[in-house]
Amino acid sequence: MADQFDLIAEAKSGALSVRMSPEEFARIDHECRRFVKETIREVQNDMREISKIDKWGFGDHPDSKLTSAPTMARRFREKAMGQPDGNDFYTILEEHKSAVESIRQLFGAMRDRYIAQDSTLAARFKAESERLGNPIK
Repeated sequence: MADQFDLIAEAKSGALSVRMSPEEFARIDHECRRFVKETIREVQNDMREISKIDKWGFGDHPDSKLTSAPTMARRFREKAMGQPDGNDFYTILEEHKSAVESIRQLFGAMRDRYIAQDSTLAARFKAESERLGNPIK
């Protein structure tokens, strides 16, 4: 992640640039926000619910002859959320959120430098952001 933050600093200072239309900047920002706020959040909510399932129904009850069933059920719950080593879906999605936010910040830093220098670009970016439901404040 440190390398990504260095890129953000370079973009803010003007040492890094990219050729993109204002509409493309707006769409990247919009999709990054949507991915974090909707997609990842929905999957994390599902993982939270899966981690709370007490009985899976495949023989994981106390009098089951399938002795591995309770272990399998525990592993399913932990893999969804709560794996002791952090290698579970919920935790990994937290890392993805951080990566997506870094990408959004990187493109935002480059976009902001363009906007500061070009009022036409700024107006087009603002219009596309508003069209996508992300009004500029």
